[in-house]
Amino acid sequence: MKLAVIGPICKDTIITKNSTHELMGAPVYYIGMALLALDMDCKNLAAMAAEDVQAAKNAFKGNILPLVKNNSCIHKLKYTNYNERIYYSLDDGDTITYKDIKEEIRDRTHIILGPLYYHNTPLELFQALKGKKLIMDNFGMFTYKKEDKAVRKEFAKAREAYKHLDMLFLDETEICTVMEESNRDIAARKALALGIRIVVVTKGSEGSKIYTKEKEYVIPAFPAKEILDTTGAGDSYMAGFIKATTLFTDLQQCGEFAAMVSTMCIERKGPFAGSTHEVTNRLPWEEKTL
Repeated sequence: MKLAVIGPICKDTIITKNSTHELMGAPVYYIGMALLALDMDCKNLAAMAAEDVQAAKNAFKGNILPLVKNNSCIHKLKYTNYNERIYYSLDDGDTITYKDIKEEIRDRTHIILGPLYYHNTPLELFQALKGKKLIMDNFGMFTYKKEDKAVRKEFAKAREAYKHLDMLFLDETEICTVMEESNRDIAARKALALGIRIVVVTKGSEGSKIYTKEKEYVIPAFPAKEILDTTGAGDSYMAGFIKATTLFTDLQQCGEFAAMVSTMCIERKGPFAGSTHEVTNRLPWEEKTL
């Protein structure tokens, strides 16, 4: 499996009850760094303003191919508790085109798209990537900037893009919002009907559920030793799931491995940085397969 993670970087100011700190953010960062920690063959193609290139290289420890644009995304995230946050949009970045990435993804089999807003990776990019396995894990395709808020709308446009996906990962609120359904299971099955092979719906500390056309899997959440920062938890889950598909054929095991990666992510500030061995050692399986 040869992966590329594509999306804008974001300069995040994260405000919690106990601290305020600034980090490099966005799915391309949290997913890309987690995949690299898990020894996956991964290219990180991140869009940003020229002034942020050096900081991004430092944050990614050099594991980045900058796509230089006019603007970087800038966000402020204020957590009211560990599962809820208020999201302020200060800049929504620019559009990534197929021309920007064509040469770098030529040998890639799987493309992870991590937009923060629809225009970051519009439908035209999905269409141009025909022949690649496309994966997505966030709300970007139905998010638009309005003043200092990120507004969720244009759900039919997002669903049109989703028809090109192999896997989709969303939390319970996101899947119900974009599918315009009040029930999580109905929303997930509606997503499968678009042609998506695997749909995963997460619900924070309440665990997650994996949906395929043949079967559904209920995945527990694992308690953290200490919660320091929940930013990137969903992105880390997806990275863990992708890694797990190279290790296991049972999606239950894939989901549990992913859930543990997510747990280990929130025990520190910044992206997941553990190893495959460390993840499996913490799983409550009778037999350790690795």
